[in-house]
Amino acid sequence: MPGSSRSAKITLIFDGDDTLWRTMPLYTQAKRRFFDCMEKLGFGRTEVENSFESRDAKNVDRWGFTVERFRRSMVETLEEFLRAKDEIARPRLVERVSHIAGAVSRNKTRQMPGARAVLRAVPKDVEPTALVAFLATYWDLVWVLDEEQRFHDCRPL
Repeated sequence: MPGSSRSAKITLIFDGDDTLWRTMPLYTQAKRRFFDCMEKLGFGRTEVENSFESRDAKNVDRWGFTVERFRRSMVETLEEFLRAKDEIARPRLVERVSHIAGAVSRNKTRQMPGARAVLRAVPKDVEPTALVAFLATYWDLVWVLDEEQRFHDCRPL
């Protein structure tokens, strides 16, 4: 803080997903594999896609923007479609669907253009341990958390 005699600690919080690194292609690929799997099981692709997307959006309230939410949305969609055929999900099938969803976190992401430049622009008084990547897939945020734990929005206008 200007005029402050004590050393200020600042934490920068970035939205990492699709701001610093590319993640949407990983989600898109996993969804395509899941929809292919469901189609091979005899379910209509469009119906599966619609059901999954609706469920996944609703699950954000409960699970947030996490890979676990994504996995649960796939498994719940599988179970819904199997129940409609009076079938239950076999453990191996649930494992396969979970593996498809988990590819999002297992596969390597690519940096977004300019990501290194953004991180190099971090002020010198920010300790490396204070730099936090805040994963909030659909938010484009750049906040500064000052020593009094107040947020300051630092997005360019």
